[in-house]
Formats: sequence, structure tokens, C-alpha cells
Amino acid sequence: MTTQEQLDKMAIDVNAIIQKHMPDFFRSQARYRYYKSHNKSNKSRAKDQYFYTTQKINHKGQPRYVSGVYRYQATDKSLTPKLQAGHAKKKDAMARAEKLCKENK
Repeated sequence: MTTQEQLDKMAIDVNAIIQKHMPDFFRSQARYRYYKSHNKSNKSRAKDQYFYTTQKINHKGQPRYVSGVYRYQATDKSLTPKLQAGHAKKKDAMARAEKLCKENK
């Protein structure tokens, strides 16, 4: 049987392990929202995705909301980020992403 002292020591050890690994459990990543291009006339831009973040991220050394475009690369069938910009307010990031989508930049 285990004694109360052993249980207390195990509780301290478990607590130390949890505290050590706590940042790994609760890592926060910015949430992204996307607009897809619906422009069928411009085939090269039809698969682009326009985005903005709903949480601030480190953009060029400052906490900012970010908006931009993920361009579709047909050669390797991947998306690459382009035209990224930082914003102090989320509504500005949302407006820019929507504007880029409508203009198909």
C-alpha cells in the first residue's frame, strides 16, 4: 500500500511534469478566415484564396491582424502567400481581404 507521503510526492512530481509541458498543450495559433475566388473568367485566379486572421500575430515584429492572398501555383498544385499586409484593427483586415477577393488581385 502507498502511504500519504508517497501520494503527496507523486502529486508534486505529476504537477511538475504538467507545469513543464503546459505551453505545449495550450499553444495558440491564429485563426484564419478565407474567401475563395468565384471568378470563372480568369482561370489563373479561380483557385486563389483570400484570407485574414481573427487573432493578432507577429507581423514584421509587431502584433497585427494580417490579410492577404494565397496564390494557386498550377505547376506544383500548392498555395503560396502573396500580398500580405498587417492591420491594427480586425475590421480593416476583413475589409481588405474582401476587397482583394472582389478585385481578384
